[in-house]
Amino acid sequence: MTERIYWRDAYRTAFDAQVIDACAIDGKPAVVLDRTCFYPTSGGQPYDTGTLNEVRVAEVLEQDERIVHVLAAPLPLGPVSGRLDWPRRFDHMQQHSGQHILSQAWLNLAHAETVSFHLGLEACTIDIALASAPDSLVDAVEDLANRVIWDNLAVSVHEYTPDGLDGIPLRKAPQVSGMVRVVAVGAFDYSACGGTHVRATGEIGSIHIAGIEKRRGQLRVSFVCGGRALHTQREARRNAQASALLLSVHPAGLPAAVAHMLDETHTLQKQNEELSKRLLLRELPIWWQQGAEVAGWRIIVQMLEYPPALLRQAAQELAKRERTFALLASQPPNAQFCFAASPETQANMGALLRQALQPFGGKGGGSASLAQGGGVEDEAVAQVLSQAYQALTNQIN
Repeated sequence: MTERIYWRDAYRTAFDAQVIDACAIDGKPAVVLDRTCFYPTSGGQPYDTGTLNEVRVAEVLEQDERIVHVLAAPLPLGPVSGRLDWPRRFDHMQQHSGQHILSQAWLNLAHAETVSFHLGLEACTIDIALASAPDSLVDAVEDLANRVIWDNLAVSVHEYTPDGLDGIPLRKAPQVSGMVRVVAVGAFDYSACGGTHVRATGEIGSIHIAGIEKRRGQLRVSFVCGGRALHTQREARRNAQASALLLSVHPAGLPAAVAHMLDETHTLQKQNEELSKRLLLRELPIWWQQGAEVAGWRIIVQMLEYPPALLRQAAQELAKRERTFALLASQPPNAQFCFAASPETQANMGALLRQALQPFGGKGGGSASLAQGGGVEDEAVAQVLSQAYQALTNQIN
């Protein structure tokens, strides 16, 4: 068992220890120490990084109460000096302590329990047992969490036996046996936790809820604390200023300017679709005239340079003519196919399309007179049309 110095002092960044075992993890050298300040990945919090005798610590894992340090180079058994990357450790402390506060704020104001927690490289998330949340509730939770931070409450750690937990208002019952490590944020939150935390909430700085996403009947809350919150707000300000400059408006007027631009874009798209439709209908007779004649049938093979939404209409318009087949495709990327035939045909367009797409991994289907499909690589579009044409001419002949 490795002595966990970080449980006693999360602010300690240097230590001496003994290498008691050398091993390998996925082919990389690793060591086990008798004591360590390095936190292993656990409970949603990532591992610490740093050095052991100037050798880089690339990852830290926990295996059967042993903490394994994955290294950039091997180390022999014996004494070793370790040093943490303090900015990474302190960032994790800010995020994890902030998560305890944010989870309790959701519980207080919405009776929503935290189901899971993840501390990522850029943002952190908690999944909470709540189906939806109006903006007013999100704002209230964020406000409460930040008031707790600004009150600069003491963050303390205590160990209890399972029987000694009676009377401790834990946010969630621990799923462990033996001694239970409880992190208390003043009298606001009590949580069983093995992570590293700040000494007082003021060190977190602030909490910013960056987004809310619905996931399988729950909400995923993205948030950032401390230095991350500062950097996030700074980036948001710069992006808003750059966007406002492009649109020649004040940053406060961005929503209205974007809404106006979207309305104009929608109008132009509708006009473009109508003009494209008119032009396509004028071209269809030309395509029909240029189509191949095979045993009294006309076969039109064409790749449309029009919006994909017009593909089906074009095929159906061509198939209104007697003894006509239309084998059409939209332009890549994500090309779609539509095959249509006059009612008097004996050929099956659904079967023909499936036969042409199958060698290229595409899928499709439909009736004898109309079929649609897709799902092939861009370079295969012309080959699909060519194979369909050959198979159709063989049937006709």
